Amino acid sequence: MTRLPKKPSEQDDLQQRYRWLREITDDVIAERSKIAEFHGLEQELRELQRDVLTAYERSVQLKHPRDKGDFREEILKQFLVKHGLLPNRYSVAQNRVRAVAPSGHISPELDIVIHDRDGSIVLRRLDGTVDYLPIECIHGAIQVKSKLTKKALLDGLDNLKQFKSLVPSNKLEQNLGGFTLATGLFRRFGVLFAYEGSLKWEAVCRELQDFARQNPPEVWPNLVVVLDKGYMVLGDDKSYAWKNRDQLKIETPIVYGHPDLTASCLLDFYGILLELLKDTPAGSPDLNSYWRMPLTSGSRSYSFSHGATAEMLTCPRHGAYLKRISERDLTRIAEFSRSAERINWVKAIDLAGGGEGNNEEAYERQPGMVRIFNPDGLPLTELLMKPNGVLSYDSIEIDGMTVLLPHHYIARDDLFEECPICTKEAARTGKKTPTSTRSASGT
Repeated sequence: MTRLPKKPSEQDDLQQRYRWLREITDDVIAERSKIAEFHGLEQELRELQRDVLTAYERSVQLKHPRDKGDFREEILKQFLVKHGLLPNRYSVAQNRVRAVAPSGHISPELDIVIHDRDGSIVLRRLDGTVDYLPIECIHGAIQVKSKLTKKALLDGLDNLKQFKSLVPSNKLEQNLGGFTLATGLFRRFGVLFAYEGSLKWEAVCRELQDFARQNPPEVWPNLVVVLDKGYMVLGDDKSYAWKNRDQLKIETPIVYGHPDLTASCLLDFYGILLELLKDTPAGSPDLNSYWRMPLTSGSRSYSFSHGATAEMLTCPRHGAYLKRISERDLTRIAEFSRSAERINWVKAIDLAGGGEGNNEEAYERQPGMVRIFNPDGLPLTELLMKPNGVLSYDSIEIDGMTVLLPHHYIARDDLFEECPICTKEAARTGKKTPTSTRSASGT
């Protein structure tokens, strides 16, 4: 005859109460199992949680840190794949993944990625171990840590921040039962998963809250799991929020901690994961966004309108190198250009050459609109064309705008960075870098 565990008194500490709750849950499940082969996911996932933690403990025998990390990621992958817990439309990447956005930004290596089974493609496979996937194909990522130290927590949050900063293209195609649905922008979800914690529960909550208050909600983790302790989500004083759209509504984030009272943390993780998957569409990317990636500088990206013919400068000592613009200068260019008047590019050249700007038929034949970076308000005749009639500007694409950068401002404000080799030598020796020359194209 099974004896029920003794109920703790009010004088017993919290751990004794937790222990009693787990023991009585075990007893109830054992009795239920006598009358039914299956009586709920609680039973199945609690057993799997024990198996997962046992496999994790066995991995201590591995000596090489990389082998140990790979094995521990594989434990969680197998939990998701082997037991048929994910609907067939979702696929768990077998390799490590780096996510790529149309902006040209690339995430750090991601431990576990769940992507669309039918719509995914690999942009690049590196040495058979790392796949570069379009962000549109990906539902979300899980960063796996063995033991949640402070460093592991902060590193994991930073990796997820970089991943969640990636923005998909405007066009996302989903195959839904024979028809295609085009949807808009959706941020991906990010989960931090650790098997055990060395930080105290209160310290993890404090670090997570500090991170949330120092960063925008777009890059917050959706869920933090410490398998042998419980899980945490962000929210406000009214409710908790693990979905991206709910996190965007939060002004003052707080952390909701859910200690694992009944050895069912894996069940909670699984339930929230399914909700995140349903709430984060993924599908086939617009491949036009990936033919030629923009250049990046910090959080910004840009490209030269005339492609490869306009992307190079020449150093007299070290040869050709890519034109690069700093994030600070890109921000300045974008902020000015956003409020600048749009003008037909043929009309701009017409005016720069001294024309009257009234050849409407020519402007209609070539209707491209541009903005001119001209913070000093100089006349176009002094800005876009040299006295010999040679055009004197570069053209870039930034923030959905085509912006003409007159050589006058490029030279005066050093908008193009110097030769990177010369810059390193100058930093080491204190000598000035030689002046770079323009590419053979003259752009």
